[in-house]
Amino acid sequence: MSLRWTLVAVGSLLAAQSLAADELAALRRYYARLQSFAVEAISETGLELRLTVARGNRFRAEWAGRLLVCDGTTVWSYTPALRQVVISSARRALPSGGIEHVLLGLLGESRLRLLSQSGDILSVAWTPPDTLALGFQQAILRFRRQDWVPVAVELSAEGGSQRWEIRRFQPDPPVTARYFHFQPPADAEVIDLRR
Repeated sequence: MSLRWTLVAVGSLLAAQSLAADELAALRRYYARLQSFAVEAISETGLELRLTVARGNRFRAEWAGRLLVCDGTTVWSYTPALRQVVISSARRALPSGGIEHVLLGLLGESRLRLLSQSGDILSVAWTPPDTLALGFQQAILRFRRQDWVPVAVELSAEGGSQRWEIRRFQPDPPVTARYFHFQPPADAEVIDLRR
């Protein structure tokens, strides 16, 4: 290869790296401005999920007749069919999570790496912080570049992967602190694991 072509190749590589850095910076800036967002998603197995995440490690997830609520300190897991509420410390309960932690990660310091760009879709890898032992090793998120709306999330683990299609995205929905708190119904069995 001639010196000229080597210089062209190096220049192209540097331009591509600069573009990738610009894309990731724009993506981070968009999510840094948000206080919260809500999504409706469907898994490849047909499981439907409604999820709202907010700064302060808060989230509310509803799927298949279940409710999982976290105010940043406490997690309530409510199964109406069993009339049972399990209460646990967020620090102890959160490492077993999934898609909610990936999406919460977008509001914090995300470890993002650009994988590819195809048309208007940007594919980004998110690796959980070393301090969390989540049930997956990596997540791949796909975003529309025109508005940074997530369109898909794939979680990869040793036992396989799970894919979610994002059907609806709402930035900064009108939620209050009460939305991320749960009061167990009077007739529910309460199992408190915080002790």
